[in-house]
Amino acid sequence: MAVASPNANEQLNGSVVFFTINGDSLKRVTVGALPDMITFTPDGKKVLTANEGQPSADYSVDPEGSISVIDLTNGIAALTQANVTTMLFTSYNAQESALRAQGVRKLKLSSTLSQDFEPEYVTISSDSKKAWATLQENNAVAEIDLQTNTITSVWPLGMKNYNSFGNGFDASDNSGFIHLSNYPVKAFYIPDAIASYNVSGNTYLVTANEGDEKEYGGLNERTTVGASSTLLDSVKFLNGKILKENHHLGRLRMTNLSGDTDGDGDYDEIHVVGSRSFSIWNAGTKSQVYDSGDDFERITSTDPAIAAQFNADNEGNGAKSRSRAKGPEPEGLTIATIDGKPFAFIALERVGGVMVYDITNPATPVFQDYKNSRSLTSFSGDHGPEGITYISPSQSPDGKAYITVANELSGTISVYEVKNNMPKRVEFVQERLVINENLGSKVINLALDHPASQNGTVTIKAFNGSGVSAADYQVNPALAGDTLVVPVTKNSAAISFIFTPLDDQTDENNENITFQVVRASSGISIGAKNIFIATIADNDTTIPVRVINFAMAEQAVAENAGTINVNMNLSAPLNGAGRVVLKATKSATLTSSDFTSNPALTGDSLVLNIADGASTATFGITVTNDTEDEADEILTFTIARMEGNLATGATSAFTLSIQDDDTLANSVKELFVNGKAIIVYPNPNSSGEVYFNEAIDAELYDLQGKLLQTACKTTTLITRELAKGIYYIRINGVMTKKLIIE
Repeated sequence: MAVASPNANEQLNGSVVFFTINGDSLKRVTVGALPDMITFTPDGKKVLTANEGQPSADYSVDPEGSISVIDLTNGIAALTQANVTTMLFTSYNAQESALRAQGVRKLKLSSTLSQDFEPEYVTISSDSKKAWATLQENNAVAEIDLQTNTITSVWPLGMKNYNSFGNGFDASDNSGFIHLSNYPVKAFYIPDAIASYNVSGNTYLVTANEGDEKEYGGLNERTTVGASSTLLDSVKFLNGKILKENHHLGRLRMTNLSGDTDGDGDYDEIHVVGSRSFSIWNAGTKSQVYDSGDDFERITSTDPAIAAQFNADNEGNGAKSRSRAKGPEPEGLTIATIDGKPFAFIALERVGGVMVYDITNPATPVFQDYKNSRSLTSFSGDHGPEGITYISPSQSPDGKAYITVANELSGTISVYEVKNNMPKRVEFVQERLVINENLGSKVINLALDHPASQNGTVTIKAFNGSGVSAADYQVNPALAGDTLVVPVTKNSAAISFIFTPLDDQTDENNENITFQVVRASSGISIGAKNIFIATIADNDTTIPVRVINFAMAEQAVAENAGTINVNMNLSAPLNGAGRVVLKATKSATLTSSDFTSNPALTGDSLVLNIADGASTATFGITVTNDTEDEADEILTFTIARMEGNLATGATSAFTLSIQDDDTLANSVKELFVNGKAIIVYPNPNSSGEVYFNEAIDAELYDLQGKLLQTACKTTTLITRELAKGIYYIRINGVMTKKLIIE
């Protein structure tokens, strides 16, 4: 166990002390000033500290920020001070002008850049060869080569535009209500915690963008938009007087160190610290690929478990008290891999609680959950989340996964059990196999889309085709009646059984055995590819196999298309009669009233009998033309099993897309203008004129989307020349209403 220990005089070098897990002291070594964060490399061979190097209160002493690396390759017993490398940023002093021009913040002009840099947090690559440190107040990241123990680059993180869609925020503690809105404000990300993970060979960095200001006797950057000393440029901020009102931006904390872009003494931009979000960055390109925008405030403002204390501080239960200053303030961060998928857990320092996101795709993370353990009724519970750690099932004493959070204000530890609710689906890896009856055993593979969280089973039913008997094949595990039960192993996504055709030396047709997954345990669901067809090719006969395919894989029709014929082709005329059973799969909104088939469906199956000598097979689908305004519907037929001398080809499924003809794309039922709905009347219409209760821009279309009329700022359309039928009026260029002419 390694512990970072700052000096009593924080401007002097600190220490790292090593202990046994029983608390017995082993070794102590010296590192840089104010070691604020400490971590082991994944391979356990090194320990890194981020040495913040904060100045004294009056700024008379400003130590250099640094990164220390402690080499444990030879073990703790051999550890000496010679195994410690402390890396300074002195080589970047000469690059100060270039780095500042790129966007790296320097706050104290009289300090060197190396003194001004304050490393806050470190993350290490999975191969233990690289590390990245947040330089928090400097709004930058430093990259470290752990093979050479050198700082290889420093790069800025840029700014977030609060005036962009999806980047709203609640700016005032004085407005009396929650108001997530865009404002002409830019935010430095100023991240605290940082973590890393790998996707397709690329390393991504995840940051919790807390925000932190310099507030010392020798340098205080904090001011507010409404302060008398804050002069807003009258051209850039035409509504500056309104913005300075307390219920708008007047009480919003801003930095006084930047924003005067033309150097004339007033602020051309309003800059704040902390973006109230988490971000993902490509470590290779040094560019942002994702930011959570206004997610944290939007979620906490609507979650009934915490909405009453929206943007409350960790020192009191008053709602909105932190709206003027960094909002929920994301600080802690950890990444956990669960069932092969990476998840980010972000702790919110002020309002409290933990946000959970699936970050499998770095560009499009998906919010999963938010939990908060502070009290709504009294100032109790857990306050001030700081450090956050994931405990995997393999590390846990009871085999369950947990998130633990250290709360600095309440002095408590929050422990959240991580319940894995990700659905697991089982499917066959391939859907068909043709194997000669004398070629021995084949492994038939199935797979889960996520590893199993516990042991279980998958039950598969075997359907023997025409002429197939128990003497024609064996499976392992063995059949019990017509089913086999295949085991599922915890933490594995692979499932398989063995299929062995038996060489019977009988002159016969090829034989088909259909295997279908019918049941699964342990929370496993059955996926779409739940059928596998094994064709045993006879090696004792000259009767050729006929391969059957759908003539086309997909077709789109309007719902007024009537009856269509679906054709299937054989590779050659069939030698002897055959039969194909098709399984019908319908989209969620498709019902039996939307179509009929010929032959008719029995349950979800359609049976096609193929005569001796036939080279095609056909069935019909009749689409019902309703007048419902609905989404397009999908009907898929898949070859489930066959009888006779048949084998499936590459095109074993046919998908019919039934396209609704009762609406235009992107139609919306109602349009509201100034809170009033647009009304079209009379509707249905036979009077020759249609009226609107508001003046609108109107476009009239027929069912095929042909534009018939346009009118601007009108309350009337002439319809007497129109034939009876259904039409659509597009209103103000974006919304659509149906019009019926009788």
